[in-house]
Amino acid sequence: MKALKWIGGCLGIGLVLVLGVCWFGYKQMKSFAGEGTPTIVIHAPAKRVFANIANADSLTEWRTEGLGIRSNRKGLLRAGDTVVMQVRGRLGTDASRATWIVSDVKLNQLVAMDMLSSRGAIVATRRDSLVAFGDSTMLVSEFNPTGLKSGDSVSDTTGGLAMNMMRLASRAQMRMEQQILRALLQGDSLPPRPGRAP
Repeated sequence: MKALKWIGGCLGIGLVLVLGVCWFGYKQMKSFAGEGTPTIVIHAPAKRVFANIANADSLTEWRTEGLGIRSNRKGLLRAGDTVVMQVRGRLGTDASRATWIVSDVKLNQLVAMDMLSSRGAIVATRRDSLVAFGDSTMLVSEFNPTGLKSGDSVSDTTGGLAMNMMRLASRAQMRMEQQILRALLQGDSLPPRPGRAP
């Protein structure tokens, strides 16, 4: 009987530790992702910024997918285009693919994409919007898992823990990508990029 109590106590302590680690990781991710929709001002005209967010070859330079991005067509993206992105696995040896369909493109203003599951269902949307301010441009990036309304991506109370972690990870990724794009266009030092040599 004492042995069972001892085992039960150990399991209880282990569960508390695991939950504590998960909660700490969640809080750290939330802190890193920041609050609100990822937004950045780039000291470059909207036409130049748009050329970098609306071309698959240029996407390779600033998106965090480390193994390459390709589309079914050369040149500027158009609604209906397919964009395939390869992401390096955690161990550096395996890779996964993400397929996106371009849903909307507005010259110098917007590139919107839908992410597809392996069965072809839409699982998330991404919108990169541009607002011109003289010679500078504001880039606003939104990511929304399927089933959430526009704007829910900034809320950390919608959905369960897994949905929140996905939302926070995407927000952190987009902030990093915005910083990389700004550095490229402004000629600044590039921040570290996952899966790439410095």
